[in-house]
Amino acid sequence: DMDRRSNRAAWALSRRLGLQSGHTVAVFLPNEPTYLWTWLALAKLGCSMACLNCNVRGRALRHALEAAQATLVLASPGERGQWGIW
Repeated sequence: DMDRRSNRAAWALSRRLGLQSGHTVAVFLPNEPTYLWTWLALAKLGCSMACLNCNVRGRALRHALEAAQATLVLASPGERGQWGIW
């Protein structure tokens, strides 16, 4: 099940969002199964994963995002509205 879900996630990330080997993705997800599927999917694509702490906000989060130099930021719907950086 984990392999199947991570394969589907890898397909979606590459085909729909254009991710490819060498890209860095900032991941702002809570500890839930989606986090694991995302991690495996990114590994299958050859992407680096910059793990962002879901408890960080404001300037510290902005700094982490800038340091990651990510191609894409993945966040759960519940996290997106709470960033407090834009």
